[in-house]
Amino acid sequence: MKIYEQKFKIFLSDIGSSNSIMPTGILKMLQEIGGLHSSVFGLGLNDFPKTGFAWIVLNWKIKFFKFPCWNTTLDIKTWSRGNNGLYWFRDYEIYDNDELVALASSKWVLYDSLKNTIVRVKENSIKFDPYDRRVFNSDFAKLKEPNFYDSTFEYTVLRKDIDTNHHVNNINYLYLALEALPIDVYNKNISEIDIMYKHSARLGDKIICKYKKISDNEHIVTMKSKDDSLLYSIVRLKY
Repeated sequence: MKIYEQKFKIFLSDIGSSNSIMPTGILKMLQEIGGLHSSVFGLGLNDFPKTGFAWIVLNWKIKFFKFPCWNTTLDIKTWSRGNNGLYWFRDYEIYDNDELVALASSKWVLYDSLKNTIVRVKENSIKFDPYDRRVFNSDFAKLKEPNFYDSTFEYTVLRKDIDTNHHVNNINYLYLALEALPIDVYNKNISEIDIMYKHSARLGDKIICKYKKISDNEHIVTMKSKDDSLLYSIVRLKY
C-alpha cells in the first residue's frame, strides 16, 4: 500500500473563532493518519506492547492554501518516501473535495523503548512500501535561534500535554507557538509552518516560549528549558 488515504471531519475542537480549521487541527489529522498507515505495517500505537517501537517526529513542514470550516470532510493522503538508514520521511496531501488544502512533509525516527536507542533501518525487517514522490522540492530547513526576542512567557507542562511516549505531544509545541504570537499576527491566516524538535519536555517541566518578529511575514517562536540549557523546539511561521 504505497498511498494511504483517509477522510477526516473537522470538529468544533479543530476550529478557531473565525470558524476555520486551526493549524493545530491540520497537524492533529496528519499525526493521526501517519499512525494509521504505520499500523498497517505492524508499527502502530497498538503494536507497541509487542514491538516496543515508537515513532518520534523531528521535523514538520506544512504549506496551507485554504482553511476550511466546521463540519467539512477532508480527504488526506499520505505515503512514506523511504529512509536514509536512520531517518524516515513521510509526505501528505490534504483535499477539500478536489481542492488542495495543504501539503506537508515530516521526518521521523523509530525508537526502541526496550533498548533505549534509535532503530537503524534494516530493509529486511521493516516493510514499509516507499513511494518516490515529494510534495516539496527542498527538505527541512535548519532553524536557528534569534539573538534576541520581542517577548517571552513561561508554561508549565501539564498532564494533558503528555503523550504515550511520556513526552509533550508534538502538536502542543505548535499550540504554544501560536499563543506566543501577538494577537494581530495570530488572527492572520498562516501560509507556511516549519517545526524543528530537539529535546522532549516532560510533565512539570517549565518551558520558556520566546517570540521574535523576523519580518511582517515571518515569525519565530523558540521553546527552551527555564535554565536555557535545553532547546525543545523552534517554530517558524510565514504569512
